[in-house]
Amino acid sequence: MTTPPKRSLSRSLAAIALSAVTVVGGLALASPAQATAAPQEASASQVLCPYRVTVDGLRVRSGPGTNHPAVGWLGINSIVSATSTVQNGFRQLAGTNRWASNQYLSRTSGQCMV
Repeated sequence: MTTPPKRSLSRSLAAIALSAVTVVGGLALASPAQATAAPQEASASQVLCPYRVTVDGLRVRSGPGTNHPAVGWLGINSIVSATSTVQNGFRQLAGTNRWASNQYLSRTSGQCMV
């Protein structure tokens, strides 16, 4: 396995900010009724919960498997928003076509969002 390219701190922070904008932007588009719905009323793919990355250089892939191209990297201890959807051992992350190996993601304390 090759090691991921080293990112500068500003590039890592930009990636985190983009993830936050994706989540916040998605919430801004929801109707008030959707934004206040309890997580059990929403489908599993709509509920986003925080997960901590447990390995440095976790590949973010465009689909749920190693046959899908990498579209980004996550550093150790990064916090990402993800759904409860797991396919082929990959968890779906917030955003479009973003998946990461579930074995390197650990559910953290924190509120899930619809």
